[in-house]
Amino acid sequence: MSSTLLDSVKDRKLNIWAEFSLYEWNHPSFLQGIAVSGLLSYTIDERSFTSPGLSASKYEYDLDFSDADDYSRVYESNVPWTVFPPPRGILNDGEFLMSHQPSFPWGVIFYDEDNQDTKIGTCTKTDYSRDEGTDPWTEDGSTTTDIDFHFDVSPFGGGEPDSGGKGDGSDDEKVDVSFFPDFSGSHNSKLPNFELSLGEVLRLPWAASWASETAAFSAIFSDHLSDGNTSDGGGHSGTCSLSLDFT
Repeated sequence: MSSTLLDSVKDRKLNIWAEFSLYEWNHPSFLQGIAVSGLLSYTIDERSFTSPGLSASKYEYDLDFSDADDYSRVYESNVPWTVFPPPRGILNDGEFLMSHQPSFPWGVIFYDEDNQDTKIGTCTKTDYSRDEGTDPWTEDGSTTTDIDFHFDVSPFGGGEPDSGGKGDGSDDEKVDVSFFPDFSGSHNSKLPNFELSLGEVLRLPWAASWASETAAFSAIFSDHLSDGNTSDGGGHSGTCSLSLDFT
C-alpha cells in the first residue's frame, strides 16, 4: 500500500472517529427511576429563643416526601443522535433520558424535565403573646397552610478510569448526583436547604443498583438544628428521614 493511500486510510479513520465521538447512545446504566421518600417533622418555637419578647410564634412542619412525584426513564429509539435535545424531542414532566459517548463509554449525560409541585404536607403556625416578659404565654390562634414540593436531580459524568474500562471504583469513575429541592407555600423559607452539590453523592455507573442516599440529608438537618439553636438560643427540634431513592 502506498504511503499516500495509507495516509488517506488513516485520515478517514480519524474523521470517522471524530464524527462518531460526538454522537450519543442510550446509556447502559440499570437506573430506571428516581424518587424521594421519608418524613420531616420540624418545629421552630420562638418562645424558647433567648429573647422572644412579648410575642412569638411556633411553626410545626409535617412533611411526607413520598407524596412527591418521581422520575422515570425513557429511551431514545433513534440512535445515535448528535443534537440537543435528542430526536425524542421535548420530554414529558418527570421523564429523564441518559446517554453516553464512545470516548467515555460509562460517562453519564443526563436530560430531564421537571415534575410539577405536589402537596407533601403542612405547616401549622401558632401565635402567642404576653403582657410582660415574666407572664405565661397566651395562644392567640393558629393557621395551617400547605407545603408543596418538587425536586430536580442530575446524575452527570463519571466512568472515566485511565484504563478506558471498569477500574478500581475510585471517585473519578463515579457519577456525581446533584439534588435540587424546591419548596413552596407559606413559611417554606424556614425549612432546611437540602440541596446536594457535586461531590456529595457518588455512584458507580456500571453498578447493578444504586443505594439510596439518606446520610447526606441527615447531616444537613442536624447542622440546621445546631445552627438554629446556636443563633437563636434554642427552639429548633425535629427528625428527618428524607431519602433519595434509585430504582
